[in-house]
Amino acid sequence: MKNNKIGLEVAFVCAALLSACAVQAAERIFPDAGGNLASTDAWGEDFPGVHDSVKLDKDGVYTAAADLEIEAMSVTANSVTLDFSGTPERRIVLNGDTGTAGAQAVFAAIGQGKTLAIKGGTWYSSTGKANFRMIAHSAMLRTQPSYLTISDGCVITNINRGLFLGLLDDSTVTMTGGSVIYSTGTFVGTDGGTARNTMHVCGGSRLHTGSHFYAFNNNACDCQFYLSDPGTTQTCLGSFYWEATTNCTYRISGGASGTFKEVRIGCKGGSGNRLEICNPETSFTSTKLNVGSDDNNSGIVSVSNSVVLANANTANSYGQLLIGNGTGAAGNVLIVSNCTVTGAVDCQIGKSEASGSGNGIVMKGDSAILYTGKILSVHTGAMFSFDVPRDGYSSIPLQFQKFTYTSSNVVFKVNARNYWQAHPAGGQIVLAKAGANTWIDTSVNQGHRYLLDAIEEMNKSSAHTHCTFSVVGKELLCDIGPKPGMLLLVR
Repeated sequence: MKNNKIGLEVAFVCAALLSACAVQAAERIFPDAGGNLASTDAWGEDFPGVHDSVKLDKDGVYTAAADLEIEAMSVTANSVTLDFSGTPERRIVLNGDTGTAGAQAVFAAIGQGKTLAIKGGTWYSSTGKANFRMIAHSAMLRTQPSYLTISDGCVITNINRGLFLGLLDDSTVTMTGGSVIYSTGTFVGTDGGTARNTMHVCGGSRLHTGSHFYAFNNNACDCQFYLSDPGTTQTCLGSFYWEATTNCTYRISGGASGTFKEVRIGCKGGSGNRLEICNPETSFTSTKLNVGSDDNNSGIVSVSNSVVLANANTANSYGQLLIGNGTGAAGNVLIVSNCTVTGAVDCQIGKSEASGSGNGIVMKGDSAILYTGKILSVHTGAMFSFDVPRDGYSSIPLQFQKFTYTSSNVVFKVNARNYWQAHPAGGQIVLAKAGANTWIDTSVNQGHRYLLDAIEEMNKSSAHTHCTFSVVGKELLCDIGPKPGMLLLVR
């Protein structure tokens, strides 16, 4: 009993000491315009402890001759460089705990009209629950752009949320020089309807998100996210949400790669948004690619969103492709140009028993291939467009196992102008091929009848278009007649 009493007394004393330390924690403002943040001479009696926060309110270049351990850091000056790229690079331990919904952050660049460069060093959140934030004061102060550059192998790790370009317009974040960010969640331009912002991850840098990645959500417009250069990677173990936005672009090029669990582009009312994957060395992989769709039945219409795969690596693979899979969705397209796109599960165009129009697939270039390992489902308002190249396709453009056709209201577009230049007498093009024996799914509505009706309607115009469609075995054929160019519409 006596030992228990002593133990309790010790515990109370420890708690009191910890409480006293907490009370003594304070914000320390560095007195000089730049300098060594690890210098006791520079700080004097105000040298920050492990539970003190540091504020930099003067323009200048700041370094550290030793590692730092503090509660948090905020930058309110207009032009600041944090250069921790020396030999050895410095480690900055941040002990703050802001929680998932905390308005403050373990690191914050506050205000608009700021230019901040972070060069080298390892920034580490000891709690794993802190945020790294670059944000303006309020939506009313968005008149001046801000610029953040993360370079020279800088590592920002074990943070809860990376928050960039919130409540800012015309601003830019650049990650380069092999820099790395590891966070649980990443948010880019998601607050307050931001406009004309850009984030560029390049130079072999890595952006890793353990949960979800949100880009330009909540009414953002005319914003860009670029992933470029060999060795540059973005990985996301959760979903990539790019919803309720207008005219925003996400582009992967120059040998960069992106890997996501699910990608939702232009959903929930998004319009004019564009995902571009370019160059042979570039790859983009996701278990589910959702373009302009609404699989949650919110009733908000998504229009004119697109995914463009041009000259990209054949590693572009998806478990499921959903294109315009929402009520009223219109003009949402997947454009495949000189590359192979693989959907391991299925591809759905439009939505069964729902209105919609112009949602579909555009095939360009002599080596454009869309392969679906199981089912290609075609619903109301679906569209297929084939820009037949000069020498025809080197492989069959559409390849799948089974074809589900739930509506006769489907548009086929065949553009043979380039093909006609090399083949004045016309020729036969194989547009699609199935692998399963019963390749037209007769169990879903009247799929076989719908397809035959579409072929019959298209062939009624053959005297004018000199183009005839037919099904031979498990192939959909187009016989292009001697006409110097055409645009064939079939409903």
